[in-house]
Amino acid sequence: MQPQISHHNTANSSLSAFLQSEAAIGQMKSSLVLFGAIGVGLGIVGSTLSGSVGALGQNITMATIIPIALVTPIVGIIPGRQIGNQQTDAQPLAVYALVAIAAGMGAVVQFMIASVLTAVEASGTSVPDLFVFSFVVALGTIIAGLGSAFAVRN
Repeated sequence: MQPQISHHNTANSSLSAFLQSEAAIGQMKSSLVLFGAIGVGLGIVGSTLSGSVGALGQNITMATIIPIALVTPIVGIIPGRQIGNQQTDAQPLAVYALVAIAAGMGAVVQFMIASVLTAVEASGTSVPDLFVFSFVVALGTIIAGLGSAFAVRN
């Protein structure tokens, strides 16, 4: 009697193989570099704004973190489009999984870099609080990235 291979196990192994492929890892790295670079840029601007106004710095710091959070999902569109356009032979589920991972991790990286550069020095905002908030930002970024990938594939 031969063991039965379920479709679920086959799909999981092909998804896992795709996510570990050189192309997928390269696209994840590229996405993380993009998000990280934008995070540094946003953080430098935010830090300059919040540090340049003295006592008003704390208010400007908190007012700067909100736009950083709002910009991050927009950045998720870039890897969504890039991965969606480049992975034309891959199964849709694999492409969407790659976009979700790249956009989610990238969002956390971008938000944390930008927020830490902007907020911690100027206002004493706690890094753990920012880290928790970054997951909310990541969710919006994943949705934006998935929508972008879906749009270019359909």
